[in-house]
Amino acid sequence: MHYLVFIISKYLSLRGKKELFSLDSIISITGIIIGVIALTISLSLFSGYQKIIKDIILGVNSHIYIFKFSNLQITQQEYQKLEKYLYSQQEIEAVSPFIYTEAMISHSDKIAGIILRGVYPELEKNTTSFAKFISQGKINIEDNQAIIGEKLAQRIQSNVGDTIKLIIPISAKLSPVGMIPKTKKVLVSGIYSSGMYEYDNSYVYLNMHTSQDFIGVDNTYTGIAVKLRTEHLDDTIIISERIKKYLPFEFRLTNWIELNGNLFALLTLEKWVLYIILSFIILVAAFGMVSSLIMHIVEKRKEIGILKSFGVANHKIKSIFIVKSYILGLIGIILGLLLGYIGSQILGNSRIISLDSDVYFIDHLVVENNPYNYMLIFATAVIIIVIASLIPLRKISKLNPVDIITNR
Repeated sequence: MHYLVFIISKYLSLRGKKELFSLDSIISITGIIIGVIALTISLSLFSGYQKIIKDIILGVNSHIYIFKFSNLQITQQEYQKLEKYLYSQQEIEAVSPFIYTEAMISHSDKIAGIILRGVYPELEKNTTSFAKFISQGKINIEDNQAIIGEKLAQRIQSNVGDTIKLIIPISAKLSPVGMIPKTKKVLVSGIYSSGMYEYDNSYVYLNMHTSQDFIGVDNTYTGIAVKLRTEHLDDTIIISERIKKYLPFEFRLTNWIELNGNLFALLTLEKWVLYIILSFIILVAAFGMVSSLIMHIVEKRKEIGILKSFGVANHKIKSIFIVKSYILGLIGIILGLLLGYIGSQILGNSRIISLDSDVYFIDHLVVENNPYNYMLIFATAVIIIVIASLIPLRKISKLNPVDIITNR
C-alpha cells in the first residue's frame, strides 16, 4: 500500500500542486465556493428571519390561551381554581387573566375598528413582553387610561396625552332616538410598537377595572394567558394536551403553534425550496469537477496502464484520483463556508439592505448562524462531490493495460 501513499504524496508536492490546481480545477473549486456561499448566506438569513418572527409573536402573545365556548365569561372562582392548577405545573412560568373584545376608536374625526384588551399590567408583563414594546409614555395603565398601537395612533392622529373615545356597538342601549352605542373617553398614556402590523394597527390596552366597567362585566374574564418556561417551548403541544384533559368540558384551549402554524409552515417550506434550488449550484460545479477528472484520467492513461500491468487493482487506482476530487471539494466547501459566514455577518451588522417593516416586520436583515445549517450544507456538498467523483472513475475499469502500453 506504500506505493499509493507515495503517488498521492506527489500531488501534495510543489510540482504536484501545480497540476492539482490547474485552470479547470480552479474553475471547479470556484463553482463549489459560490454554491456554498449562496447556501450559507440564504439559510442564515432565513434562520434569522424565522427567529425574529418567533420572538415578536411570542413577545406579543402568550404561549397558551384558555377560553370558554360560546364566548362565555370565566368567573373569578373558575379563574382561581385554574390558576392554582396551572401554577402546580413545573413547565408554567406565569398566568394572567384578560378581557378581549372588538370595539371602535375615535379621535380627530378619525374612526377605526380595534381589539380592546383589558389586563392587569403587573401580571401582563409576566406573560408577554408587553412592557418592552412601549415606545412612548409609561408602562402602567391607570384607570381611564389606554395604551394604543403605533400604527393605530398614526391612523387616528393621536399622541400621548390625547383623549380618545372608545365605542362598543354591541353594548348599545335602546333610547327614544334608537340604539345608542356605549362610549367612554380615555387618556392615551402610552404607545407601543411590537413590529407586528396587525397588533400595532388594532390593539388598545386598558387596565382590568376600566375594561370591565366599560364592557359591563363584573369580576369576570374573557380568557387566561399562560406563559411557559423558555426551555419547555418545544413541548407546547404536549403541555397543551395535558392541560386540556384537566379543563372542564365548557373550556377550550389554543396555543401559539396553532395560532401561527400556517406562517411558520410557509417559512419552513420557503427555506427548503431555496435550499434545494441553491444546491443545484453545487451540483453544476460538481459536473465541472467530473469533466476535470475525466481529462486527468485521459492524461494519465499510460501511468494507469503501467500500474495495471503490475497487478494493481482497479479500486486502488481509483483511490488515487478520488484523492484529487476530495482535496478540491474540501477546499471549496471550507472556503465557501468561511466566506459565507463572513458575508452573512456583514449583511446582518452593516444594515446595507433596508426593508419595509410594515411588510416584513423588520427594517433590516437579521442573521442567525445556526451550526445545524452549516452541518447540513457541509453534508450536502460532500455527498454531491462524492457521487459526482464516482461517475468518471468507472472509465478506469474499462482500460486495458495491453492496449495502453502498445498505444492501441
